[in-house]
Amino acid sequence: FLSRQAKANWPSIRASVAYLQHLADALHALALDPDGEGDGVVSTDLGHWWTQSGPLLQKALHRAADLEVRIARSLPAVSVPPHALTRAVLNLLVNAAEAMPEGRARELSRVILRADADALGENVVIEVIDNGIGMSEEVQRRALDMFFTTKTRGLGTGLGLPLVRRVVERAGGAL
Repeated sequence: FLSRQAKANWPSIRASVAYLQHLADALHALALDPDGEGDGVVSTDLGHWWTQSGPLLQKALHRAADLEVRIARSLPAVSVPPHALTRAVLNLLVNAAEAMPEGRARELSRVILRADADALGENVVIEVIDNGIGMSEEVQRRALDMFFTTKTRGLGTGLGLPLVRRVVERAGGAL
């Protein structure tokens, strides 16, 4: 049985626990041993990956924007386990959704997930492009710093973009 005061505070308690769980999960993901991560799958076919992960990832936009997906055919597999790619793209899509100006109509907010070969055809380039508010120069300089966030406490941990960078660098790429 909970007291009346405890019942009144229950939403705040749940939000705090959810925040701490998110922080712990993100720290765990960043601390994973590179050789021990995953289920043994070390590369990902992007077309198949999108078929499997797309429905989940589209929900990351929280109705803030429309998502356009452009994955070129016949791309070589990328050297990233599917779950790591999903985690990285999820972080980028959430950031894109949160970059949309408040009150803007969804039809005017656009996020593009694009995968194609680079100009030389030697590498795969994966981009998440949005027409949100953008970042100041100061935020751009610090965006990949661990624990740096522009979000209010409880909404951001500052671990999303460092996680993305880690996934990309493990694949031999650059962010």
